[in-house]
Amino acid sequence: MAEMAAQKGKADNELQAARRLNEASESGDAKASLAILQHVHGWTAKTEISVDVYQKISVLTALEEARARVIEGQAVEVEQQPRQMIPTNIPAHNATADL
Repeated sequence: MAEMAAQKGKADNELQAARRLNEASESGDAKASLAILQHVHGWTAKTEISVDVYQKISVLTALEEARARVIEGQAVEVEQQPRQMIPTNIPAHNATADL
């Protein structure tokens, strides 16, 4: 009997909370409406997807292209990567080396 009473109390409380949430939603409460959409109807907001694409370099293809540029004399424009600046004002006590 005690277990059934506990289950009834829980169900009554859930019903009361659901009614209040519906009343709030119908009164224009956006947070209540969002909670109903998410938890009752399983709705989720659209998420932005970011895709990073990188190109793998084939060693064989790179060697063939290099051979074509050097041996066969084809002129191919090559993009240069920006050089990284090496700081020259690092105090000696902060310097580290991987040996």
